[in-house]
Amino acid sequence: MVGVRLAEDERARVPFALVGVVLLVASASAAAVLAGHDPAPDRTRGDRAIDRAETSVDAALAGTARTALRNAAENPVVSPADSRYGDALDPETAFRDALALRVYARFERALRTVDASAGSATASASLPRVQSTADAAAAIERTTVERVNDSVVEVRVAGVETAVERGGRTLDRRERTASVRVHSPTLTLHDRAQRFERLLDRGALDGPGLDRRLTDLLHRVVWLRGPLQYAGAPIGNVLANRHVALAANRALLDQQRAAFGRLDDAGSDAYARAFAETGLRDVLAAGKRTAKSRAGAVLEERGQSGTATDVGFAAVEAAAEQADRAVPISVNATADRAFVGFVDGAAGRGLGGTLADALVGFADRSVAVERVDRTTTSRGSIPDDWRLVRTDTTTERSVSATPAGRVDVAGRRAERTGRRVVTTEATTRRYRNGTNTRTVTETTRTTHRVTIGVGYEADPPVRDRLSTERDAVLDAPVRSVGPALRERYAAASVRRLLRSDGGADAIARRAVAGEVVEKRAVVRPAVPAPVRERAADAVASLRDDARNVTVELSTRALASGDGATADLVDRVWALREVGDEYDTATARAVAAAEEAYLARVVVALREQGVGGGVAAVGEELGDRGVQRPPAGRADAAEAGPVAAVEGTPPYLTLGEVTPATADVDDAYHPLTARNRNWFTAPHGAVAEAVVSAALPDPPDRVGLGRAGQALRAADSALDTGENDTLAEHRARLRDAVAGGVDDARVAYGGVLSSSPVDFDPEERKRAVEAALARWPTLAGAATAIANGSAAEAVAAAAAEVADAGPRARDRLDARLRANAADVASKGRVEVESGLVRETTRAAHAVVEAAAVEAVDATSSALAAEAARRAGVPDMGALPAGLPLAPVPGSWYATANAWTVELRGSWAEFTVRAEAGTPVAPEGVAYVRRDEPVAFDVNGDGRPDSVGSNERVSFAVEATVGVVVPPGPRGVGDTSGGQDERSPGW
Repeated sequence: MVGVRLAEDERARVPFALVGVVLLVASASAAAVLAGHDPAPDRTRGDRAIDRAETSVDAALAGTARTALRNAAENPVVSPADSRYGDALDPETAFRDALALRVYARFERALRTVDASAGSATASASLPRVQSTADAAAAIERTTVERVNDSVVEVRVAGVETAVERGGRTLDRRERTASVRVHSPTLTLHDRAQRFERLLDRGALDGPGLDRRLTDLLHRVVWLRGPLQYAGAPIGNVLANRHVALAANRALLDQQRAAFGRLDDAGSDAYARAFAETGLRDVLAAGKRTAKSRAGAVLEERGQSGTATDVGFAAVEAAAEQADRAVPISVNATADRAFVGFVDGAAGRGLGGTLADALVGFADRSVAVERVDRTTTSRGSIPDDWRLVRTDTTTERSVSATPAGRVDVAGRRAERTGRRVVTTEATTRRYRNGTNTRTVTETTRTTHRVTIGVGYEADPPVRDRLSTERDAVLDAPVRSVGPALRERYAAASVRRLLRSDGGADAIARRAVAGEVVEKRAVVRPAVPAPVRERAADAVASLRDDARNVTVELSTRALASGDGATADLVDRVWALREVGDEYDTATARAVAAAEEAYLARVVVALREQGVGGGVAAVGEELGDRGVQRPPAGRADAAEAGPVAAVEGTPPYLTLGEVTPATADVDDAYHPLTARNRNWFTAPHGAVAEAVVSAALPDPPDRVGLGRAGQALRAADSALDTGENDTLAEHRARLRDAVAGGVDDARVAYGGVLSSSPVDFDPEERKRAVEAALARWPTLAGAATAIANGSAAEAVAAAAAEVADAGPRARDRLDARLRANAADVASKGRVEVESGLVRETTRAAHAVVEAAAVEAVDATSSALAAEAARRAGVPDMGALPAGLPLAPVPGSWYATANAWTVELRGSWAEFTVRAEAGTPVAPEGVAYVRRDEPVAFDVNGDGRPDSVGSNERVSFAVEATVGVVVPPGPRGVGDTSGGQDERSPGW
């Protein structure tokens, strides 16, 4: 064979470029042919089948997740069922556990139809079926549903198994976690709903929410209507359930905005209609429409007028801010009681004791002894060598008056006297010599001049006093002692240091004998009558100043617990200052009496303000639960995906709603309320019971003042219209009040008999009758006795009968004022509370009917004037409230409080999200209603009980209080019972 080189071979040559084209086309054709054939057998085909199956798994998970999320929103599980699958749910996370179970169960069923083939290899996916509680718990554990953002949810299911088979033989098994992200706002809507429920359930002191907002709004209502009632507006109920319902719906709308960023538009419109319905009628008058009729008016079709009156909650809030008033709090009768006790000397150091203490001084006795002569004589002689056997000595002293010599006396001299003391001392000695005796006598005669001086100082020792807060008056020195007191100090000093010690002769003898006779002693001179009168007049003048000591405290400060005792005490002390020194001892004694009197007033104020009766208003109300929380509210949330909030009914009324008035399936009460006014009992009753913790239960008996007010109200009500029941009650009450007034007459006579002015029985009777004759009606006299004005009239009449001078008149006035409270509450000056209550209620019924008729005749803010023109009695004459008086006669404000319990729910509450994607064009509705929740869990085609959906509901309790100045009207609910309950409570 011959070798041929390609370069040299010219046989059948083809261009090289053409060969390249042919090769390119051929390779493309081969690739196309090869693509139609299976890849490498077994592994390649199995992997391909798995890939295709997993794609189908993810698509199935996305579809089931969307459906499960939509179904969970339409009928969410709020609480687990007592069932096989409900037991697998955690009550704290029931919604999310049920959602996970929904996803798993639906996904498990969808996987039954998922398979994919690649050649002869087939791949299928599966999950364990749920047959038991444990299976359901495991399924929940495998499934995760989490928010990515407000509108996207990531769903993961662990343990999805994919198996590959060929010819009936399993080639491979793989396990993975299927994961998808889908568009759904369900979790966001549920989280917003949970936030809404937390706001509804949160306590007022725990943070912003329904309780705090409702409490704040109710405070504004009572701080508007309470002062209006006090000012005379015909308001029977300061806080009624209709106001509670209005405030509750306003507060609920606020919570919707805070939770969802939106509020129910229909609810907002209904609220406007409700406020218009309440409007003038309920802000300034006592409306009488029923809860059912109000519910019908509020739930009218949208589009109706919602601004019948220009009264909005903003106006109420603005008015409430102006409702604070300055309350003058004065010492008043406390100064009178302190004065009478001080002058009488009762209960502690009185005027006489104070002056005696102020005039106490020191007396000093000084003694000077001077020897002026001494002689010695002897009789007999002493024999030598005789023995002394006995010695006897006798001493005799004789005292006689002599001119006084010089002696230094401490302080002011009270006495100086001299004595001549002669001392004779005889010494007898007896001697013996055998049987013979002889006596020798020696006599010494000594003469002394003794000068005794007594002086005094008008500076008494420091003693314990009623007051330890101010410099003691008695510590201040005096420049001089007046003649009247000088004589008394001198006499007291001489009496104490001369006469009481045996006199000058005895003191002179003791001094000569060598005893220490200098002495210092306390002396108590008798108080001169002019000094006592001057001190009494000074204290009386100071009493008038103390009576008028006043501090102003706002009603809001009172309600918050601020008290006036400390300020009153400071101002009482400021009425006078302790001097550095005083011109005379009398001036210092008068100043000491003034200080002691003021100390008595201060002690009384402190006892009254701390433990003697009602403490500070805020403490009293705070002890009973009135703790106004901060007024802050939750900030409005961003709406995010929330498109609408819809409540059914949109406004929660106290009246029953039916399918005819709202879109509900069955009739029910959306809102129920219980409203308890603490102090509906009148002033007198509460004043007597305030020392008891049993309030607001009324006492068995009430004071004459309250009974007189009830009698006056009954008289006025019967002038408006006849009422047999009221007339019967009034007759019984009149008899009881007449007995009380008679007892007061006797009591006033007893006060006059104990006064310094002399009255015979006929004069006392005449003075009391003349005084009470100033009040022509029995009710007027009873009221005057209770408020103390009758006491002042008795004092004036008694002074006139006795033709008393100015000082006696002053003492009578003070004594009668000081005893006014005792007279008003003594003995039978009481009336059964049941009789007063029945009479008052009957009077209320008559008065309120006339007031409502008058108010209905006008649509302006002049409702009170319209009632007056119609002849309607002042409803404020029937008072209620807690008088804040440490003791009777020291009334400085009136307080009241209400405890409101509220329960409510929506028959259906829906939160809607905007349309999201083409796969969910209709959007999502999260719906809460009472309904069981069931779905197929085990895949048998039948729904299984899992849990229950529940209405959005709430229960809240709020306590609010208000304080007004003192006055006959007080503040509180006067036209109804203490406990107001709405229908359905």
